[in-house]
Amino acid sequence: MNGAKEHNRIFERLGADGDDLERLVAYALYKQHKRRWAREFEEREGRRPTGDDDEAFARAVGTVDQLDRYRQNAQDLIIAFADSILEDARPEIEKGAITARVEAAVGKIEGFSAFWRQVASGLLSSIITTAILIILTLAVAFFGIDLVDGVSQFLPADLPQ
Repeated sequence: MNGAKEHNRIFERLGADGDDLERLVAYALYKQHKRRWAREFEEREGRRPTGDDDEAFARAVGTVDQLDRYRQNAQDLIIAFADSILEDARPEIEKGAITARVEAAVGKIEGFSAFWRQVASGLLSSIITTAILIILTLAVAFFGIDLVDGVSQFLPADLPQ
């Protein structure tokens, strides 16, 4: 059972008792190393490792340098995994980015188009108003109506004319 105590010390020394993914993966790498060692030990010695054998292994791999290697290997694995996930998602990310840029460009074009539609609408209403005024002016001239005299009839008499 001494191996179990050392096992717990490795767990604690790696700091795997928290939620830090890197430290948890480092502990998993330690456990993977220990299982390989135990399998090779059994093949070589023809028996399973005893508690003393487990303790000797834990002391041998419990050095600061080896624990740092477990942490570094864990970090490398996590980075490789993240890179793999990112590489798998890259087409969707690029597609989303392109779609967003196209939608932004379409929005600008639609805004520009709306501006020109408003200009055309304003221009058309000005042309129609001008045409109506020209028609009224021609009608007044054709029928010989003097608008100044017609308007003066509606003004009060005490205003100078």
